[in-house]
Amino acid sequence: MTDPSLARLRALLLSSLVLPAAALTPACDDKDEEDDTGTGLTDGGADDTGTSDPGCVGEEMILDEAGAPTGYVVCADGAINRVEARAWDPTILAPRCEGTEIDRACEVDADCTAKPHGACIAYNYKGGAADACGCVYSCEKDADCGAGELCIGQGVKPGIVEWSECVPASCEVSADCPSGECGLSAWDDGCGYLVELSCRSDADECRDDGDCPEIACGLGYGEDFFSCQEMSCTPGRPLKVDGLARTAPVGAVQGWAAALAPAVPASRKARRALAAAWGEVGALEHASVGSFARFSLELMGLGAPPELLREAQQAAADEVEHAKLAFGLASAYAGQPVGPGPMSLAGVAPEGRAEAVLAALIEDACVNEALAAAEAEAAAEGCADPVVAGVLRRIAADEARHAALGWRCLAWLLEARPELVPAAEAAFAAQGRRLAARTPGSGHDLAALGLLSPAARARTHEAAWQEVVAPCQAALLSPAGRQAA
Repeated sequence: MTDPSLARLRALLLSSLVLPAAALTPACDDKDEEDDTGTGLTDGGADDTGTSDPGCVGEEMILDEAGAPTGYVVCADGAINRVEARAWDPTILAPRCEGTEIDRACEVDADCTAKPHGACIAYNYKGGAADACGCVYSCEKDADCGAGELCIGQGVKPGIVEWSECVPASCEVSADCPSGECGLSAWDDGCGYLVELSCRSDADECRDDGDCPEIACGLGYGEDFFSCQEMSCTPGRPLKVDGLARTAPVGAVQGWAAALAPAVPASRKARRALAAAWGEVGALEHASVGSFARFSLELMGLGAPPELLREAQQAAADEVEHAKLAFGLASAYAGQPVGPGPMSLAGVAPEGRAEAVLAALIEDACVNEALAAAEAEAAAEGCADPVVAGVLRRIAADEARHAALGWRCLAWLLEARPELVPAAEAAFAAQGRRLAARTPGSGHDLAALGLLSPAARARTHEAAWQEVVAPCQAALLSPAGRQAA
């Protein structure tokens, strides 16, 4: 049976296309073992005081394929630490552009000069065959990287980098850390690997992926301690630079937290999980302000009508309020102010090519914001805290309007440039493949406190795709649908 909330969302998006919703046909949460606080948090038997770090026992140097030391050691428990710097081969082995790709930010390697060792490569912009050209950069040594970054190459841990790359780091070697361990965090959140170096400490809840069945041990968004992470990239409209989501660092920043008083669980683990989760949401909502600002400039570059520009500006204002609400919840759970620091604007620029604007519009607005609206509504339905449920319903309603704006923008763009219809069809197909390929992790289920389990989130996204996105896509991209729109 169709979820009534998804039926309402589908009707809203179809109405944005000026199509009759009646002309087309088209959540439960996991029940995990509860802890003794009644929060629904499963901690695998760990106590509530964190893990006492025993240090690196039985360390062995990790060697690369040539048998040379990488500068990283692996402990007997699987934890990996950086103990010394080394030089890496900066060669980028990736297909170069042929000049026939749809989205070309560069033509040859010589066009890529923002950093050392640049290369103009062909890559899968939105999945499927290579259809874009972009600059990527490798590194040979730490000095090639910016402040707060270090160079890491292949051979330290399988699959985390395709070539040597600069990654964030708050320590250089283990000798820098009070614990004597400069730990490597590398985990896939569903959108790609997040690689970072940070000192290990007694606050860590895990040391290696083996401590986290079916999920990874690493540094969460804005966190400085190692904990079990979920493979669940948050949908919505992120601010992307070179294909990666850009957010501001989250910390003890005043002025961004709305005054909210949710029910605060007694469990320290539950409080930390909730504070981290809402801090992540706040960072993404904060970044969405910049995403909409850039989108407004892209609409202007395409000659969009004033109604679409006005709604894009209003959507940016909505995201400011969403960030304040999310940081308000994070602050309440953390017991101290939580907010965003300065955001790096390096590389943030409006896209001038209609094909690239189209692809991002379909992914960020037509798909991701529709999924975000469905997820927030599903989370509100299972939430027992009226304060958190109210925040979720506010976000769900606004994200639904933002998704409707995205579909209106797409309808206008395809009407103005009908030659883009095949590119739109390919972009939707790529998004369908991306969604189908995502594998949910198994993490904490705090549905009663407003956070869906990874499995429940995956079910919600799948249902939203089938019952909302697919019918709207069919309505807009079919000949009759385009004529009606």
